[in-house]
Amino acid sequence: MKEKRWYLFLRNSLWMIALVCIALVAILNIAVTAEVAYRGSERVTIINSMGTNLWYVFQLGVLTLICTLFCERIHCMDEKRLFRFLSLIYTVMALYLILNVDTVLRADSQMIFLRSIEFKNGNYEFLQKGQYIYRYSHQLNLMLFMQWIIEFSENPAIFFVVNFLMVLGINRTWWKISQELFHDKLINIMTLLLCFSFLPQFFYILFIYGLIPGFFFLTVSFYYSIRFLRTKAWRELAVMAVCTGMAVLMKPNYLIGAIAQVIFLFLGFLKDKHIRYLISIVILLFCVTVPGKLIQKGYEQKTGILLEDPCPSVLWVVMGTDIDNRGRGPGWYNSSSWNTYNQAKYDSEKAAELGKENLKKNWEKIKSEPGRAARFFLDKTCSQWCDPMYQSVWSGPLESSGQYTHTPLLQSIYNGEQWEDTIAGIAKRICLVIWILGTAFLAIFGKQEKGWELCFLYFVGGFLFHMIWEGKSQYTYTYIFCLIPFAAYVGSKLIRNIKQPEEK
Repeated sequence: MKEKRWYLFLRNSLWMIALVCIALVAILNIAVTAEVAYRGSERVTIINSMGTNLWYVFQLGVLTLICTLFCERIHCMDEKRLFRFLSLIYTVMALYLILNVDTVLRADSQMIFLRSIEFKNGNYEFLQKGQYIYRYSHQLNLMLFMQWIIEFSENPAIFFVVNFLMVLGINRTWWKISQELFHDKLINIMTLLLCFSFLPQFFYILFIYGLIPGFFFLTVSFYYSIRFLRTKAWRELAVMAVCTGMAVLMKPNYLIGAIAQVIFLFLGFLKDKHIRYLISIVILLFCVTVPGKLIQKGYEQKTGILLEDPCPSVLWVVMGTDIDNRGRGPGWYNSSSWNTYNQAKYDSEKAAELGKENLKKNWEKIKSEPGRAARFFLDKTCSQWCDPMYQSVWSGPLESSGQYTHTPLLQSIYNGEQWEDTIAGIAKRICLVIWILGTAFLAIFGKQEKGWELCFLYFVGGFLFHMIWEGKSQYTYTYIFCLIPFAAYVGSKLIRNIKQPEEK
């Protein structure tokens, strides 16, 4: 009985925190829109667009009414055929995109790609103290993944194709998650439609920095986590743990997903008191922590170079909480982490101490100027969560960085012109659907439905983490995507409730 009370307390606490967080983001998305300039500097602009956004909401209401007229036809759709049809359209769009852009890379993705080729050719100089990979040794995991791919081809376009295939896998898996959660055909169909309509993920096909592969593995692990809660089968546990480990290897930010799974499994233990939940937590923690260390040791043995002093994580927290850091956007990248690491002469412990001192200074500024601090964190939240494109187009080819597109349509999109405005408007409408209906799901159905805890744990973790971490809207797209089945649930309820009086 004691465990049951703890379960109810923790679940209700999660429900309340998640509702506050998602309602705040939904309100901010109705009030403003954030835009990232299409040049390398990532300059963020926050625009008061409440009138336009309310008009979008009205349009979505009308669309819901129209959908009720076709409710029976939608419900009669074959899910597998719909998935194949949408995948075919996606394939045509992806081929058009991949075949009409330069394969020139930039920034971190270019750095890791080139280092992967150098390592393949036996050149290990890039691992020397102070070099990029030495500073960010966690990138060795992504570099290993790239090395596997470049065994087939050293053309960056192969990574675009891999991303595309993984996006199809992501969409398919969320369709399966919807089925696992709700067992409702209309919800599944609406989930599919929302997944394929979420345009930022499509444009991330051209971004080879571990975001899509990591999210693919995390998505698969979420699916098997939800299945494991029902079946408690060793097979589900094994796939869940391995895929979570792979996600964290691709991008350390997916550790938030791993923590969400640990809490999700612990809630399951409190409810059912089954020993396999505790075993699964231990195995999951092993798969998240050990493989990365083994990969680093493998590189060290291969090259004879010790990677002992990476750039400490606290420096990104310093960057994200400095209320004077408004150059690109509130809390966004400003080179302070690199400057502090240089100042410490690549000594990780010394850099961490300097970072802690700067963090104390940040806290003193926050306490002495609470009004300015509140405005900073509000603007930071808007800059990260209210960009409908989530930097997906910015992460692709930019002419200012010597990356070019070769059709008028793509040139218009990647230079922030008319077609980009159109696509951003569509993306904003889709985002409003997810935020508003996701909020409605928690507020109305959260206490009676089950299985939502994992996805909303991930969302809450991301919301709180990115409040203090280096700002970037690129980091937040996966959190909204995980809310799609719940938005589809409310959408299906709306359509059925509107249609029901007509049937009477």
